[in-house]
Amino acid sequence: YKLLKKQYKGAKNIMEDKKDMVNHPNHYTNRGTECIDEMIQVFGKQAVMDFCLCNVWKYRYRALAKNGQEDIAKSDWYMEKYLELKEEIDNLNAK
Repeated sequence: YKLLKKQYKGAKNIMEDKKDMVNHPNHYTNRGTECIDEMIQVFGKQAVMDFCLCNVWKYRYRALAKNGQEDIAKSDWYMEKYLELKEEIDNLNAK
């Protein structure tokens, strides 16, 4: 029982780490700011929207050959970010 419990906790930690690799990977955070937020400040929302669409394509394209479900999840994340930025721009233009 103790061994199974330990294995379960280990598997749970791996899945939590995988989730972090999609939503908030440590290597995309610097000085407390996520890379994508800094990109918006430097390049603007439209450029980052284009970047997001390219990443949607890239992660779907390579999913079967590389990281499978993790790449599909990353693709979904970039699509959600694209839609979030588009909505922000649309709301500004509607005013």
